[in-house]
Amino acid sequence: MSGGISKGHLKNPIDKRTAEQKLEDDNYDVVKLKQAIIQNVFAVSGAKRLVKIIPKKEPSGSKDYPPGAGIPQWKLIKPLKFKVAAVIPPDGIKWVKKI
Repeated sequence: MSGGISKGHLKNPIDKRTAEQKLEDDNYDVVKLKQAIIQNVFAVSGAKRLVKIIPKKEPSGSKDYPPGAGIPQWKLIKPLKFKVAAVIPPDGIKWVKKI
């Protein structure tokens, strides 16, 4: 969800409320939901571990970062340390750092 808004990649999404606002409007306890996600979804190792992807350049249009297939995106509210595991330069040839 781009910016936390369903179909937020569109210029004028029909519903401009964030996912969090929608949950609150439907009387969900957002704090409890977030805690459950942290406990049951986040992992620091394995195939489902949290990763940070840093683009080489800022997007210049919708073709640079087209809508995907629903991969969760998170906005970090405090700094976290990450290990660099791979670098994929513009030529697409992956360089893997041994960690």
